[in-house]
Amino acid sequence: MFLKEKIDYIKRFDNLKFSDLRSIVRKKMSCAPIGVGNIKTQTVSTYRSVGKNCPSDCSFLNNGCYAQDGNVNIHQNRAKELENEAHLNSFLLGYIYASKNDIPMRLHTSGDFFYDDKLDVDYVQGIKEIIEACIEAGIPAPALWTYTHRKDEGLDCLREWISIRLSGFDGPMGAIVVDSYEEHKRKKGQFLCPNSIDKSISCKSCTLCWTIKGTVVFKNTARKKTTEK
Repeated sequence: MFLKEKIDYIKRFDNLKFSDLRSIVRKKMSCAPIGVGNIKTQTVSTYRSVGKNCPSDCSFLNNGCYAQDGNVNIHQNRAKELENEAHLNSFLLGYIYASKNDIPMRLHTSGDFFYDDKLDVDYVQGIKEIIEACIEAGIPAPALWTYTHRKDEGLDCLREWISIRLSGFDGPMGAIVVDSYEEHKRKKGQFLCPNSIDKSISCKSCTLCWTIKGTVVFKNTARKKTTEK
């Protein structure tokens, strides 16, 4: 199916609840893991493979990465053998559903924009083409955000629509993980993730990650301390 055909097909069923829409779409096209309703985020979330789709210099890779544990690990393992088409189909599905229902969408609950330690240019270009085609079809971009573990100018073509935070960077559009919030509570330019303090606050209700320019500070929930990384 061509992109326009995919958009038209998904739009035919976009009034359904997400699980039903996903089941219908999967009968027509391959899809990578994607879901809605995670207690923390309450947003649409996509999954890529950890390792294969991550930069090798990520300090958390095989060293306390949350995506290599629990339910996220199950999803990212399912994504290991999938081609870009499946990931782009899931992005398209999530984009249309999020736009229709006015909810945010997070890319890459696991994984990143890379493949074999290089920027996955075809994947990045595919995301850009989907967004532009959807906007042309009258489907506005929902709030979109994600994190990357390597700065790459090749991602600049997406920043018009996607808030991309650089993990491990304490500065504009950065995100860091700390063992304790004490020294960061009043630090200028830093904003503590509210969910780490109050679990009733979801990403959907918070919005900080895609509405502010400062550093978002997350509390470490991995077994290993950040000082060991």
